[in-house]
Amino acid sequence: MAEASIPAGLCQCGCGTTTRAVMWSRANRGLIKGQPMRFIAGHGSRKVGLRSESLTRRVCECGCGAPTTIADHTDSKTGIVRGYPNRFCAGHVGRRPIEARFWARVHKGTGCWDWLGCVRGGYGTISYLGKQVQSHRLSYEWSYGQIPYGLWVLHRCDNRSCVRPDHLFLGTPLDNNRDAINKGRNARGSKSPRAKLNESQVREILRRAESGVSRSDLAIRFGMSYGMIVFILTRRKWKHVHQ
Repeated sequence: MAEASIPAGLCQCGCGTTTRAVMWSRANRGLIKGQPMRFIAGHGSRKVGLRSESLTRRVCECGCGAPTTIADHTDSKTGIVRGYPNRFCAGHVGRRPIEARFWARVHKGTGCWDWLGCVRGGYGTISYLGKQVQSHRLSYEWSYGQIPYGLWVLHRCDNRSCVRPDHLFLGTPLDNNRDAINKGRNARGSKSPRAKLNESQVREILRRAESGVSRSDLAIRFGMSYGMIVFILTRRKWKHVHQ
C-alpha cells in the first residue's frame, strides 16, 4: 500500500486513525496550519503497508489457536493499534506458548514423567487449540507425529498420568483390553493390585450395615472413604461378593 493511496486526514502509517488539524505551520516538517497532520503521535516511523501485512496474523500468540479480533482503539503501551488484529484474545495476554505451558506441568522422574496439571479419569488434560486434549496424546503427537484415526495412545508403564514419549505406544481398544488382562488390571476383587479390601472384609461391611452400623462408622473402621462404603453398599463396587 503506497503512502499516496491513504486519504488526507488519516494517519499515513495505515492504522486508520483520524489525525487532528495542525495548530501552527512548520515548513521543515511539512506542517501547514489548519491542514490535517500526516501522522498521529508516535506513528511517524511506522512502515506504510504494515497494516495490510499484519491482517494475515489473526491467531492468538499464546498458542491456543483462537482467532483474534480487530482492535477498535490504539494503546501504545500494549502495542494495540486501531484497525490491526489484536495479538491476544481477551484474557490470554499472560499465557505462554503451549510447549512452555505443557512442560511446566511435567515432573521428569527417573522413570515416568508425571503430569502435574489438571487430571480427569487419571489422564492429564490441557487446553490446546480451543479444546481440552489429553496430555499423553499431545506428547505422543509431538514426538512421533499425528495419531491415526481410531487408535488409542496406550501406556507401557500403566501410569495414566505419564507423558514420557517412550512409555507410550499406539493400539486399538482391543489391544488396550488385552494389555489390561495380561497385566492384571482387569482382575476383580482382592486379585486386583489396587485392591484395599478383600472379600471377607466386604462381607463384614455388608453384614454390619444390615445390623444398623452407620456408613461413617464403617468408613472409619475399615479405613475407607465414605464414598467407597456407599459404592459397596449400593453394589456399584465389589458387586460380585455376596453375604
